[in-house]
Formats: sequence, structure tokens, C-alpha cells
Amino acid sequence: MARSLSLALFILFLLAGILPLVLWPEHARLVGSVILSASLALGATLAARKHIRLHRQGFSTRKGMALGITLDILGLLLVMAAAMLAGGYAGQLAASWGGEIPGLLAGFATGLSAAWLARRLWEKFTTAIRPLSPSSTRRDNNPPAGSELARG
Repeated sequence: MARSLSLALFILFLLAGILPLVLWPEHARLVGSVILSASLALGATLAARKHIRLHRQGFSTRKGMALGITLDILGLLLVMAAAMLAGGYAGQLAASWGGEIPGLLAGFATGLSAAWLARRLWEKFTTAIRPLSPSSTRRDNNPPAGSELARG
């Protein structure tokens, strides 16, 4: 269910991002800003829900939950900023040399590559920093009695 919902949202955001370029190019910036804001809100909401659920199951303390939410949202912002900056610059450069279609393709490819690299670097940073937090995990390091991890 969650996977099909993610795929549907991805297709919806993709269509909402491409259709205005074709149908209403004068409103493309406005639509892009709305899609970007919706993406950030959705990502922040999902990150918060994940850490709140883990806290309620007893896998983290309040400080650990707050740290997890903060790191996830900062990572989301970093990845989106890297994709926008690198993709936008490469797209403008390629468009000035070869036209709109090569500019779009170069922007997409560079943006995806920059986002992938930023995500990898952020994962390495957060895996190094999370163990330094004394309150990021349960004190007894045992899963709660009724949780999925305790069953096996």
C-alpha cells in the first residue's frame, strides 16, 4: 500500500512539474514553487511520523526523537538544495549551448547525481554523529516486549 502510494505521488509530482512547462510556460516558476513546498512539507511530515512512531514504541528517547527529526529534515533540505543548484546551473549552461531539450536533460541528470551524492555524504555524516548522542537510543538497548524486533 505504501509503495503504491509513493509511486502514485511520484507520478503526480512528475506530471505536475512537466505539464506546466508545456501548457503554461509563464506559470512554470509558480507551479515549481508550489511543488517544491509540497515536497518539503511531505518529506518533513514523513520524517516526523517515523521518529514519533519509534519513540512511542520505546526505541528512542525524546532527545533521540528530536535529533532524528532534525537530522532527517536537514538532510532533506541539503539533498533538495544540491539537486536544485547543480541541476539548475547545468541546465542553464546546456540550454545556452544546445537548446531547451538538452538543457532539461542535463539539468535532470546533474540534479539527480548531485542529490544522490549529497544523500550519500549526509548518510555518512549522520551515521558518524548519531552514536555520539547519549540520548538517541533506549537506555537498556532491548526492544519493547510487544514490538516486531522482540518477536524475532
